Amino acid sequence: MNTLVAKHNGNATITLFSDDPGISMNSKNSNITIESTAANSSDLDVNTHYPNITAARMASNDILELSYSWVCKQREPRSHNNSVWDLRFNWATRKAVIQSQLLSGEYRLSPIRSYDIDGEFISSWDASDALVLKALTLTLQPLFSTASYTHCTHLKDAGGIHQAVKQVRQNQTSYKHILKSDAYHYYESIDHHVLLTALESYVDCKIINDLVAQYCQRLETRDGVYYHFTQGIPMGCPLSPLMAALYLKPLDDEMKKHGFYIRFMDDWVIMVKTKHQLRKIIKLTHTILSSLKLKMHPDKTFLGCIKKGFDFLGVHFGDTLNISKTSLENHHSRLGQRYAQGASAACIGRYIERWTSWCNGLLKRCNEVYLKPSMDLDAIPHENQMGGFTEDHNEDFITNGYN
Repeated sequence: MNTLVAKHNGNATITLFSDDPGISMNSKNSNITIESTAANSSDLDVNTHYPNITAARMASNDILELSYSWVCKQREPRSHNNSVWDLRFNWATRKAVIQSQLLSGEYRLSPIRSYDIDGEFISSWDASDALVLKALTLTLQPLFSTASYTHCTHLKDAGGIHQAVKQVRQNQTSYKHILKSDAYHYYESIDHHVLLTALESYVDCKIINDLVAQYCQRLETRDGVYYHFTQGIPMGCPLSPLMAALYLKPLDDEMKKHGFYIRFMDDWVIMVKTKHQLRKIIKLTHTILSSLKLKMHPDKTFLGCIKKGFDFLGVHFGDTLNISKTSLENHHSRLGQRYAQGASAACIGRYIERWTSWCNGLLKRCNEVYLKPSMDLDAIPHENQMGGFTEDHNEDFITNGYN
């Protein structure tokens, strides 16, 4: 049996090769075997174009099968009406169709469906779109190596929140002044043109860039009404952490020149030794964020002396390391929500256990004291203290990096 190999040259043109010169090749042939010649991430240069990030790589059997397994695992507990079951039942034929559409640049993302659950809109991609976005994420992953993003810890293999907290603690006593902040409404404020221009400076493949543009300029349906987004990126998509890292790379590249700098998603810290350096980085930060059409969060920005203490990623950095006051207040609020909703003692106990594990995971990195789980229901705030409750759909808030 002869093998057809599809190679992509960075645009919408597809060239098919065969070991039999008598074979007539057609890109729509469902029996095409697609092989990727992408190099390992270690073979790719930093701060240059990545010629091996191509549609052929994205549509390869390995990438699609990994993406398919991921979607099936993620949506295993979904209802029988979810689109994942149709995808699983017809995967043998759907795979060939998706490969053909990805290679020809004809794949189009469907509108995201949003469902009103207890007053909160929960969005969900179609299963095929979720698979393609995961394949796109895996294809772009070499661009986001730890060699290129040395100061961004939310990426794969970068250590996550634990590594960020550990590094801040280790460098805390070596500097005197700090600027700690995050981007105001970060995901919602990302400018599509700025993001796509940044991506195109690394990736030549027009099909890849077109899919990212579709992901940005998405349609969302709520109660039968369609909304077209011209700004911001969606949450809950595997591609979003990568785009969030890319968008703030200009800030990373500049801030690391001036002192200790670390970033987790859109939260960052830079520590310097003099007030002059502090004034300089404040000015530079405003300039860079302005060019990205962002601004610092007014309520989450701290600048001044390190010895006064500061909060970062749920931890208070002072003479000793403690869980921040805001984190404790959020913990009590969520406990109150569960209590008001009639959650059982076992359910509340599991939540306290997860939260305690999260706290201990952070403190352990810095060899600090441990917290002990507590089941004192009298410590849970009552409804009249909290001013009412709302349903919390994001129970798993423990973050160890996006892998």
